[in-house]
Amino acid sequence: MPIGNLTSQLFANIYLNEFDRFVRHEVRPYGFVRYGDDFVLFGASRQQVSSMGRQCAEFLARKLFLEVHSTNNSVVKAASGIHFLGHRVYPNGVTVAPSLARKISRDITPANASGYSAQVLPRRLRRDLPWYLVEQSEAQQG
Repeated sequence: MPIGNLTSQLFANIYLNEFDRFVRHEVRPYGFVRYGDDFVLFGASRQQVSSMGRQCAEFLARKLFLEVHSTNNSVVKAASGIHFLGHRVYPNGVTVAPSLARKISRDITPANASGYSAQVLPRRLRRDLPWYLVEQSEAQQG
């Protein structure tokens, strides 16, 4: 299911709501993150996560007629951080990947700044964010 615009993101959330409920109430992983059609499961062992992944793939195929892409289906240790949608997810928190931090500092404007307020930004970028906005405003006025 390609997620390209706001409407398709909304429909993905509606369509995958049943999947969210299945994961929370039946699979019951240690942790679960889903954004659009991407998701991550957390468990105690490689075997447990592999089993949960199979359960999810079967549910998606049987109930929602969706297929998990084989190249994006992998089991890794969370201690080393999992790259997920421009972020690094660790057992004790989340950080923005350096490439996304550079993109944010390059692309931020006063018009889109509120969209970045929920991001877990690196300390330096969070500190400098107001200055980026001042620079952008001055550039637009001057």
